[in-house]
Amino acid sequence: MTQFLRVSAKMLGWAAIEMILDDKWFEVWFVPDVDGLPAYLVVVSPNAKATTEIIVRDITENKELFAASSYEDVFNWLTEDEFAPIQGRVFY
Repeated sequence: MTQFLRVSAKMLGWAAIEMILDDKWFEVWFVPDVDGLPAYLVVVSPNAKATTEIIVRDITENKELFAASSYEDVFNWLTEDEFAPIQGRVFY
């Protein structure tokens, strides 16, 4: 049975985050439009074909947008492009 953990990089540090990546997981990130609604959605998950790689995929086109060997690189790429993670239900 998979256990779900809600962790913060600030709480655990990047080394601890990297240890969690061996499990099956995914995150949904979005770019909000002017009303705060998601204008663009992507899924972040481990690459099933290359287990040491994390990929970012466009939900609509199912196209790989970015890949990296560390969660920190993926996180930095997403936040530079003003993506925000969806955590539970989002109110706007």
